[in-house]
Formats: sequence, C-alpha cells, structure tokens
Amino acid sequence: MGKVEIMRCALCGSESEVEVGQCGTCGASIPDANVEHDAIVDSSPRGGQPWFMSFFSEKMLISLCVLMVMGMIAATAYAFANSGANELPVTLGTTTIQSSPSGAQTIGAPVPYSYFALPLVECATTYPNPVEIPLTMPATIEEDVPTSLTGDLAVYTDGQGVMKILGPTGWTCSASISEDGGSTLDVYPAFERNNASDEFATPLGNLPPGSPDREIYARQTSACVSCTETMACPVFTAAANDMARHMGWSCPAVAPTEETLKALTSSATEIIDPPSVVGDAYPSGGVNRVYAVMTYRHHDVNGGWEDSCLLPASDVNVCEASLNNFFAHYGTK
Repeated sequence: MGKVEIMRCALCGSESEVEVGQCGTCGASIPDANVEHDAIVDSSPRGGQPWFMSFFSEKMLISLCVLMVMGMIAATAYAFANSGANELPVTLGTTTIQSSPSGAQTIGAPVPYSYFALPLVECATTYPNPVEIPLTMPATIEEDVPTSLTGDLAVYTDGQGVMKILGPTGWTCSASISEDGGSTLDVYPAFERNNASDEFATPLGNLPPGSPDREIYARQTSACVSCTETMACPVFTAAANDMARHMGWSCPAVAPTEETLKALTSSATEIIDPPSVVGDAYPSGGVNRVYAVMTYRHHDVNGGWEDSCLLPASDVNVCEASLNNFFAHYGTK
C-alpha cells in the first residue's frame, strides 16, 4: 500500500489516514501531480488546528485580534466624527442667527438631542375623493428631539401619513391632500382658530399685519411642476431658471430684501422672515419671526417641500426641533 500520512481533506475539511492523492472521508480523488503535500500535511504538534497556527503562538494571535478590533473601532469613530452626522443643519436656538440685514442676535443655548417615543396625532384631513378612508396610525412614534423638550412635543400627520411634522403637545391640526398629490399640514393652538370668522382660519394667504398667529405649517407640491417652481423660484435660482425654460415665465415673486436665506445643502435652504415681513417662510407677515426650510430639486417627481414655524422668540428651540425633524425626513426629497 502506498505511503500514508495524516492529511486534511481539501474538499470537506476532515482528517483521516488516506493514501497520498486520495481524500478518504469525502471520497474525492486529488491527482498526485496536483497535490501540494507540504501545504496540506499536518505534521505540527497542534493536531487538528489549521496549518497557519504553526507559525503563531496563541498570545500572538490574541494580540493581533485585539489590534484589529481596536483599529476597526478607531476607523469607525473617525468616520462618524468627520461625517457631520452629529451636526444639526438648522441651528436657530444654538448659534448666532441673522435676524435682519442690519444685525444679528443670539437666541437660546445648545440643546442635546436623543430618540424618544412621542404622541402621534392624526389630523382631520380633506381629500379630493370624499370617501377616502384614513389610515390607522400608531399611538406613538420615535423621533430625534431635544431631551429638554420631550414632554412638550408631539408629531402631527395627515390621514395618509404623507407628511409628519413636530409641534407642541396639546395643539390641534388640519390637513388637505389635493388631486395631484400635493398636500398641506397645519398645526396650531385650538383656541386661536375657534370659528370660521377668525382671521387665522384662512389657510391660504399670508398673515395680516399685527397678527399674533402661532403655527407650524408644512406643504409639498408633489409632481405638479408649475406648483413646485412657483413656490421655489424666489428662493432657488435653479427653480427660476427652470420656470423660464419650461413655462416661458419669469418668477412671479421676489424674495424681500429683509428675508434671510441660508443654504443647508444644494437642494435645501433655511428661510428667516422678520416680524411684519411677508416672505417665503409661509405664512409670514405677523408679529412673530418665521423660520422655514424649503427644498427644491430639478425635475424631481417628489416636488418641493416646506416647513414653516411661527412662534414667539422664547420658543425658538421648538422651531429648531421642528425644522431639524422636517429636514431629517424630507430634506433629501
């Protein structure tokens, strides 16, 4: 009988006494001419351990594993620290913000964020089809919010969950979804809109001078190209150019000189309209400063999106939380 060695079967990983070139356990033949005897013969005192173990001690292998793990952790930490993932795009309450062309003001202080389960409020919604059935929503939803405001915030949504916006707890809301897919979502204190003759009961149109209106208002234009370009052209030069190219029109509005625009990304802009200024942070013109985030992308079927927050200066961190939440969900739409 031919020479016998303790060999590791190249196909099944088992060990058995077999003739050279024959894997006895698996029954698979390995031609003698192709057998690398020195590589597969296990002559080390370690018995069934892999061949490379003969070159390393256990302590050396443990040290190598520890170094590899530490390197992976360090690389991950570096990537996260330099990715901007822990930076909030909208910092109304945490940094100096431009309040008007003539000056700036500092509002609020740094606020830590964390994920919490918040109440989810489904708003009364009007539809193009009156028999539309609202979706069943969960009672709560997890959102990334300031830890100091977790007991003061809720999430409001329309009957189809098209948009969700962050607002103060205990407020009421209304929503509408149009035939072309565009929608609005309005969150406001119930006592400020308690009858049809109330000045705040008109959802379309900016506020009258001196209005103390407090609300958080969101809108999106869906696939309506002219709607998207009309909304965005005062804020985004690209939208004005697209309107001229597609429709042959000039932008019907111009951003007021008192309005502040701050690019968050190439397709998202923060808007600040001072008190009494009717601008693109919609609706505006009342006594409260209005903060907003608007998005626009060339030929995007998702349309343009905007969230506006009108609250007293003492509640600016609520606006910051709402706009950051909006940006996290819709800033890339």
